[in-house]
Amino acid sequence: MNTQTSMIDSLFKPPRNFSPEVGDYLSNFDIDNSDWKLLDLIRNEHILAVFLSMECKACEVAMEVIDDYINQHSNLNVVIFMNVDANTVKELNSYFQNRARVFSLSKQRMKEELLIFNYPKAFTLNKFGQILKAENCGADFMLDILTQPLRKILLNY
Repeated sequence: MNTQTSMIDSLFKPPRNFSPEVGDYLSNFDIDNSDWKLLDLIRNEHILAVFLSMECKACEVAMEVIDDYINQHSNLNVVIFMNVDANTVKELNSYFQNRARVFSLSKQRMKEELLIFNYPKAFTLNKFGQILKAENCGADFMLDILTQPLRKILLNY
């Protein structure tokens, strides 16, 4: 291989999938400041895993949308991961009163371990951690889309 070809090849990196997709399995990651792993949080054979950032205006709207949505869908298992401190986690868990659970997870871990680069992002997972739906979740109709694969499961709970 000549030097010019070698230099050109070094400029190109192999393509990489930048976000988990339907059919993939979301990593069973350790949750910051707890003894939990993601799959430990599955209830009613599913989990709606929501990833938010405190620096994101759309995430503020998403929190309100999620709050309204879970008031209407009490059998939905929502877990919210945010880059917040322990006090904020405690306050949010107190506010949600088991309608949703909130855990701290750094943006760096979301990016490096889960390949989540934009917020608000949500994944509907089955009991094995397989992604059934992956969408941004800043509007109630998006939550309808995210929960669509769960309609039969939720009838039993």
